[in-house]
Amino acid sequence: MKTFKQRLMLVATLMVIAVSGYAETRFVNLLEGDNTNFDLGTRGNWNSWGNSSKWEIVTPGYGDQGKCLKLTNPSANPEFWPAQLAYQFNKVIDPSKEYTFRFKAKCESGSGSRQLTFMYQNDGHSNQKESQPCDIKENWDSFEIKNFTLEFNDANRILINFGKDAGTFYIDDIEFGYYEEFQEPDPGTTPTGSLNNTMYYDG
Repeated sequence: MKTFKQRLMLVATLMVIAVSGYAETRFVNLLEGDNTNFDLGTRGNWNSWGNSSKWEIVTPGYGDQGKCLKLTNPSANPEFWPAQLAYQFNKVIDPSKEYTFRFKAKCESGSGSRQLTFMYQNDGHSNQKESQPCDIKENWDSFEIKNFTLEFNDANRILINFGKDAGTFYIDDIEFGYYEEFQEPDPGTTPTGSLNNTMYYDG
């Protein structure tokens, strides 16, 4: 007959087998296909407007691969918003998560550094929040605005504002999403159960 301690150890062993695995962290990008990398030759669901600015898809993109988006702002302004690149979601962005926005960018060679900003907003312009300026230089660089929470509950649009400095910008590999932890099965085992908890990475 097993002692209480032996029975307790057996239960603990069975629980470990049932949830055998390990936690991994992954980035969930809410943008897909040409909404991220423009490699199919379109700008996906992104739209741009303002200040007689122009756009086109050009080759190559970041890392001398694929394609990228070329944005040209013909004249300078006191603010960033007169020329905008915007992605409209078909529903309100979930305000309960912690988001990261990242992209690759450079400006036209020989033009010196230029600036742009990231912004999220409600498409009725009732609420909006703009980031600090990102300094864009002549060589490709990575930019990341990470681990922020939305300051209002009706945001349904994200934007890149490029209207302040006259010049040409190249944009690629746009990602907007969040980090999450998930349970990965332990290699070489066949778990009889799994953890069903999802946690959001806090950086």
